[in-house]
Amino acid sequence: MIDKDRMLETKNKILGWLKEEAAAPEEINDPAMYFNIRFRTGPILLNAFQPGTMDDSFLILGSTSLTDEQAEVVYKNVVEEKHETYIADLKLMLLANNELGDYEMKLDAQNHLREVRIYSRKIYYDSLTKEKLVLCSRAVVKAITSSHVLFEKYLGKIPSLTNRS
Repeated sequence: MIDKDRMLETKNKILGWLKEEAAAPEEINDPAMYFNIRFRTGPILLNAFQPGTMDDSFLILGSTSLTDEQAEVVYKNVVEEKHETYIADLKLMLLANNELGDYEMKLDAQNHLREVRIYSRKIYYDSLTKEKLVLCSRAVVKAITSSHVLFEKYLGKIPSLTNRS
């Protein structure tokens, strides 16, 4: 069972540290979460959130996606083998990254990748420091950036990949 005082203390620490880092934290109201804080690391949006299923830890989430217009341009002339190789290499890169927790890939009806959601490892209240928050955030940002580099390697450069969380 969650200790609400401890959860509020943790949320306030995160908000304070993100303000110190000029990450423009913004609390998001989400009934499924104990807390959900959106913040920016450079051009990339991330969320620090604690789902109702976690009592003593939280995660950092970042995602990148293609809009309908971007997907149409990218996948119009794509060689399917290159797309499959991209997805396989992206999965391997994410699985091999010991700084991350998990990831999700969303495909469209044609099996083209449309969104990648990347999660940090769990950050437990007992081990929370500003350094750990920053390092976990950077790990997610690096993974998102790596996914963009792999995308361009296999599928070509597209105008402004969309990042949201």
